[in-house]
Amino acid sequence: MKYELIIEGPADGKARPRLTRRGTVFSPADTHGFADKIKAQARVAHIEELDGPIALGIYIHRAMPKATSKKRKPLLDTTWCVSKPDIDNVCKSAMDALTGIAWKDDTQVARISGGRWWAETHYTVIEIATL
Repeated sequence: MKYELIIEGPADGKARPRLTRRGTVFSPADTHGFADKIKAQARVAHIEELDGPIALGIYIHRAMPKATSKKRKPLLDTTWCVSKPDIDNVCKSAMDALTGIAWKDDTQVARISGGRWWAETHYTVIEIATL
């Protein structure tokens, strides 16, 4: 079984947990926006919970800054992006969002592949497949 999700907008990584003065641990609110988009897209795609080992592909496309020179514009989708957010934090956010939807526990993810490229607009492609 194979699924592909396309998430419009910029990818946000999983932020570090914060601690209140009373000792309560919580995730910052801005962390949940990207995860909520993934959950909504997964429900629209009618993803069924998969069993066994799973392969996860996360391909992040970041919009080039407006100040980019005209010489660099033709390099869209072929040039690696080395700006924030860190790709491992985006993977964590996506895996947490898909837990309980695409798999029971994120320990089922046995293979991860991905990358970050410059593009015209912000979007993220998430591929989920059984191994």
